[in-house]
Amino acid sequence: MKALPFILFLATALMVAGDVGEVCHGDSQDASCSVDSNQEVFTVQEPVKQKQFICKDLHENCQEWSKISFNNDEPDACRVNSAYMTQHCAMACDACDQFYLGFRLSEMVEGGLSITPFCQDENFDCRQLAAQGECENNPLYMNMFCEASCGICSEESNRFGVKQSMHKGDSAKEQLVRDQLNKSIDYMHGVKRERKYKKVRHHCLNKNPDCTLWAAGGQCDKNERYMKSMCAPACLSCDYLGDTSEDCPGLPERMPLWKPGDLNVFFETIVDNANGNGEYYRQFNPKALSRPKTKSDGSDAGVENDGAWLVLLDNFITDEEAERFIEIGHGQGFERSRKAVDSGEERVTVGRTSSNTWCHDSCMRDPLVARVLERIANTTNSTIRHSEHLQLLRYETGQFYLGHDDFIPYQLDLPCGARIMTIFLYLNDVEDGGGTRFTELDITVQPKRGTALLWPNVINEDPMESETRTFHEALPVIKGVKYGVNSWIQNEDFQTPWKNKCLG
Repeated sequence: MKALPFILFLATALMVAGDVGEVCHGDSQDASCSVDSNQEVFTVQEPVKQKQFICKDLHENCQEWSKISFNNDEPDACRVNSAYMTQHCAMACDACDQFYLGFRLSEMVEGGLSITPFCQDENFDCRQLAAQGECENNPLYMNMFCEASCGICSEESNRFGVKQSMHKGDSAKEQLVRDQLNKSIDYMHGVKRERKYKKVRHHCLNKNPDCTLWAAGGQCDKNERYMKSMCAPACLSCDYLGDTSEDCPGLPERMPLWKPGDLNVFFETIVDNANGNGEYYRQFNPKALSRPKTKSDGSDAGVENDGAWLVLLDNFITDEEAERFIEIGHGQGFERSRKAVDSGEERVTVGRTSSNTWCHDSCMRDPLVARVLERIANTTNSTIRHSEHLQLLRYETGQFYLGHDDFIPYQLDLPCGARIMTIFLYLNDVEDGGGTRFTELDITVQPKRGTALLWPNVINEDPMESETRTFHEALPVIKGVKYGVNSWIQNEDFQTPWKNKCLG
């Protein structure tokens, strides 16, 4: 393979930079962008104005590439080949947040515009070419177009600012950078999770490619004012950027329901009675429609596909309870459903056409509803305080909810913590259509009065990271009406901070 002339590289890079996206500004929900069918409006909240950003795929093969499997039977190209896919195939990989951050970083890199502020590849085949030795055999091309796969910069550093140069070829500098970068990664892992950093974490960014090298050389102390603001992740100094005091002091001590490893144990208790504590669940005849291939104890679960947990519970609610939820819904009035966006707002979108109402104080005190809430708490091994307010849903003929997950990233900044699981209650049979389809698992569950469907929104290894395999959609109702109830369980107490107005 011949190296491309520099002028072609520059033209290509500028073409990509000029096509990364479009930002529309507005002071209210009226701000809007025009989009094509292969684009998506990604809403972000910035200090002064709300912005809507058009997220799109930059290559016609993105959807096809995203379905490729490198290491197992499940599509994993977006993860394994992330150096290319997250910036060039953002829609296909559900990576609009990273796409937007890359766009905004190009405006804040010290010294002016950086065409590629992220460490990335410009060719889908870079990973394979690097494995074939092309980084050494054809360095002119590879260092320009495959910098991530060749280790010129650190893809890991994309999580907190401008790509960090690894100074490949200078072994002493490379080792210094690697050691300091590992410290930054550990530090930013805590910044992402600790509530005290919520005011500063989103602008705690490295703004120069050599921040990590400078920090390794002691510049955070020698040049404190500059380094701790411009290179905060490298200097472990996010608290230098602003106030990290609590917005809502006096809340109960945080006691998460799940720690790493608890998710699988919980579901194995339900399905397998693994620890002898699962007798309560027998009344619901629990059935795992999907589960991991390996159990927590290392034994084989006896399933062909390695999937996320998806458990069906029979006769979870009675006919009387189901009718009462429908009655309350009509009494309160159903309104057009909204979708939560990363800024914390909820908006009407073309991808969700159902209607809903919320079960607040008077609804929660209803004897039949209270009975179901207690059952949900017992089933999820939680308390009613961990439950968000129930969402009562109605889907009329033709209505649907396009693919989505139930994990809400901004909740990590709130006292309630992550939304760790969903239990969906089916209130009636539907004549035709209206199924819940889990696209990554290739499973569709048809509505049946009284049944409940339980799944996690986080992963077993880290209950603050989303479980992408439980991505799902509500298929259109073809004939009849569908009624249901969404119950979301948080990892921390939800009801107490809600009553204290600490959830925004």
